[in-house]
Amino acid sequence: MNSILDIDFLQATLQILYVFFEILAIIACGLLVKKSSSLGTILMLIGAISSFATTIMRTIIFALSDFLMDLDLFELSLDTMFTLQALSYGLLIIGLFIFAKNYTKVPVK
Repeated sequence: MNSILDIDFLQATLQILYVFFEILAIIACGLLVKKSSSLGTILMLIGAISSFATTIMRTIIFALSDFLMDLDLFELSLDTMFTLQALSYGLLIIGLFIFAKNYTKVPVK
């Protein structure tokens, strides 16, 4: 019984850390958009926000799975969320590549 509680605590802690880092990514991308509003930074921000949204939706699906869903619907919902999250990360990475390609270093005086 003690190990089950430890696993639940670990999963909850990891979920909180995951959400915290996703929020940090949104803030960082927002700062980049504020400093340099370009296609790359906007794609990064859209990717970070949509990844965060899919994380929240996936958490809700897990919470409701025992009460509202059969196994097939649960698996389909999770597969959809994982696919959307992968596409979100793809947007973020494409934006990062575009931003890095167009980045010009200004010499410090």
